[in-house]
Amino acid sequence: SGVISEGCRVAELGAGYGRLAYVFAESCALTYCIFDIPPALAVAQWYLTAVLGKARIVPYSPGTNFGVVESNLSPGTVAFFTPDQMEMFPDGWFDLSQTISTLPEMPAHQSAHYLGLLAAKSRRAGFLKQWRRWRNVADDFELREESYRFPTPWHLAARRVDPIQPAFFNQLWLRL
Repeated sequence: SGVISEGCRVAELGAGYGRLAYVFAESCALTYCIFDIPPALAVAQWYLTAVLGKARIVPYSPGTNFGVVESNLSPGTVAFFTPDQMEMFPDGWFDLSQTISTLPEMPAHQSAHYLGLLAAKSRRAGFLKQWRRWRNVADDFELREESYRFPTPWHLAARRVDPIQPAFFNQLWLRL
């Protein structure tokens, strides 16, 4: 059975304007949570409200009380959060966590922190699409594909060079 099915929960760190969220939201009734920084978060909320309709949107709201937030997260909805709000979600709450072309944009410690959060908050699968090699000049460090590893009990189930943009890799991690 696949990771994505009716009722599953997906987290995406750094969704851009939300095109991947749109594809997921149109494919089946799932709960999709976007974690991004302003103004990208506002752009994604605007776009997804326009294409999915207001009834399917849980708009951004500050706060860290998961009990209050959880009652709004139902299959068929897309919800918006800042990255720091990912910490309020219980470990294993999401079926899938994913991030595309985001981690090298952060300082090394922050990149490692969010990679750890993606692993902790997902109970089944994690997807990474990142630069195979990226030099962060501002912070004077380099990330390579080997820098991105989910901790035990995760295992790398699939890996490839991205067929569209070969400077990227695709990794699928599954929890044992």
